[in-house]
Amino acid sequence: MYRLQKRMKKENIQLRELPWKDIYTKDKVSHDMGKVIPTMIVTWLPFAFYVMLPLIFTFPRQFLSDHFLNKQQLSEFQRKSLKLKFVQEQKIWKLIQETFTPSPAVSPNSLSDNPVRECNGLEIQEVMRARPLFEDQLSLDKLPRNHLVALCKLHSLLTFLLPSPFLRKRLQGKCTVLQAIDFALRRDGTKELTERDLQKLCYQRVFPTSGVSSVTMQMCLASWLQTSENLKDSEVSLYLHLSLFKTKSQKG
Repeated sequence: MYRLQKRMKKENIQLRELPWKDIYTKDKVSHDMGKVIPTMIVTWLPFAFYVMLPLIFTFPRQFLSDHFLNKQQLSEFQRKSLKLKFVQEQKIWKLIQETFTPSPAVSPNSLSDNPVRECNGLEIQEVMRARPLFEDQLSLDKLPRNHLVALCKLHSLLTFLLPSPFLRKRLQGKCTVLQAIDFALRRDGTKELTERDLQKLCYQRVFPTSGVSSVTMQMCLASWLQTSENLKDSEVSLYLHLSLFKTKSQKG
């Protein structure tokens, strides 16, 4: 990460100019350091090591980065984490419905469905219909703290006891990273993505990954990229809520 930062500064490279994997890794390392460094500091304290060691082995995902987890542990974590993220989506839907003020441009029906756990992508038309709402009543600067906290949890951002301005800054940063990855994927294409790549990208966008075929994950990612391409960079709130507009999968 240090070498990447140094190269970006030296060559004046913008985030969007990097390959998607470099952007993803840069963001992931920053996130992991937020967990690993405090853990290391605490374990250096007298006698704390003997207390922390059992906790670290019992809850590795809470204290360690993905580098310390095997493939099975990562898969299990993603499954449990997505389950919690779906709960946050339900909570966010309720918050939206509580604060929703009907307007001629937006139909309440576009926000009435619960998030689904199996999908083939995003409801692009519903996103476009709800667009005016996220530019006004649900813009990032107007969201209350409980909504911001739920949104942070949805995007795997630590909240601690941070006030709303700091949460908005974190969400803005997350949106910038996601937009940069989307831009890089549209530029470089997605045909060469491995199944593991698809799992990473779909998990990051709160799409189901457990027991989902590569074809379905490709469809989900393609619909996300198509939708995000139609959004302006300034539409941060709508972008961060995109996962709520999942399509219901059609089962025969």
